[in-house]
Amino acid sequence: MSNNLVIKFEGSMAEQHIVPAYNAAQAIAGITRSIMIPAAYLEHGKIKHRNLTKTRAFQLNLLAQREGSFETLIDFIIKNEFLLGVGVGVTIDLVKDFIYSLIRRCIGEKADANSTIEELEAADKLKSGDLTALVEVLEPPIKMAHNIINNGANNVFIIHGDRNVVTLNSETKRFVNTSIEGEILLVKEFSVGSFNANTGNGRVFDYSEGRTVPFKLDSAADGATINVLMDSLKYYARKKRLDDESRSRVALQYKSITAPDERIKKIVVFKARTGMDDLIK
Repeated sequence: MSNNLVIKFEGSMAEQHIVPAYNAAQAIAGITRSIMIPAAYLEHGKIKHRNLTKTRAFQLNLLAQREGSFETLIDFIIKNEFLLGVGVGVTIDLVKDFIYSLIRRCIGEKADANSTIEELEAADKLKSGDLTALVEVLEPPIKMAHNIINNGANNVFIIHGDRNVVTLNSETKRFVNTSIEGEILLVKEFSVGSFNANTGNGRVFDYSEGRTVPFKLDSAADGATINVLMDSLKYYARKKRLDDESRSRVALQYKSITAPDERIKKIVVFKARTGMDDLIK
């Protein structure tokens, strides 16, 4: 199936229908690589860094460039009969949801309201450890995609079909390029949306930010912490479907890795208990 994909540069030089060739080329390369990496995962069931163009499942073909402000038109061909690597029924909509949800995670944005990716994670139909690793692999090309921000354009829009699915701007550029590691132990309540006990990677729902954030379990965390995380995950689906957060909500002791605007990029969990009182014992 063929889908129209538009990479649109807006603001600054792009308003005159020109952009610096090198910066624009880097942006297009970064965005297309950010699409190809998760698409290759859906085909092969593993994270690939090389030979991304050797695929039967998808193609990204540059069609044209046009004014308005400055747009690059790409033909995104998806052959979902070859996308068998993750063991779930892969539809065209799931492919798009999967790719753009990962990019949005990488730039610190909330999931699309219609996204099903977090539900598939919670149901263990998608490996949360792999998704966390994919987001980390996407960081270099996403940083490359931001090189044109404030260097020829103020905004980059990724438009798939008739929807603007991702927006890159100076705020997202600061988010992806800067990480501040916290030194103070913090405590707060979260719900566990996904967790891989083998890798120690997962995601928790942050009630204050209204979104999920990735976490890494500290290697010295005790068995009780793992049990609490697993129990919270078990009840997370109930929170999603019945708006009942009481049993999935748990207290975590952690250190945060934040962006310059203090948004959480990732947390390192040292201890988890069912309530705040239990956490400080």
